[in-house]
Amino acid sequence: MLVAVTISTVSATTTMTAYAAEHSDRSDEIKDTIKAKNDDGRQAIADADCNPGDTSGVVLGDINQAQDCDALAANRDITEQEITDGEEEPPALTCEECFEKFLTLEQIEEVADRNEVGVGELCDKFLESQAVENNLRLLFVSIGVDEEEIDPLIECLKTAGVEFI
Repeated sequence: MLVAVTISTVSATTTMTAYAAEHSDRSDEIKDTIKAKNDDGRQAIADADCNPGDTSGVVLGDINQAQDCDALAANRDITEQEITDGEEEPPALTCEECFEKFLTLEQIEEVADRNEVGVGELCDKFLESQAVENNLRLLFVSIGVDEEEIDPLIECLKTAGVEFI
């Protein structure tokens, strides 16, 4: 009888060890998958196999996965809060900075000359009155501004406070 109990105990221990090893590997696989999906710090649970409502076949591996998913959800919430709370939008460029970013000094001087003001007074004039967007676009084309730079320049000027009609 003692032999049968010993064999049964050895058999149960072997089965439990194999089960634990199998689920340990699965747990490492899940953790690696989760880590890979989480590496950029912004995507906590994207496409992870986290189904908290699914209780079918709950075994040790599934409980560990549910715990990993809970931890990921908490991490995602913290990460999203850090991203939205920590990042401020860059300050808008000033009118002068917009011109300097998109135009050469010669082009800025030409815009000032055509508006009959000095370079230092150019933005004052634009900020004090409304600019006709189509006329300004034609002016930029006529002084050699690349057409793909005109839209970003106009948007920059709008953000800087220049009003267009």
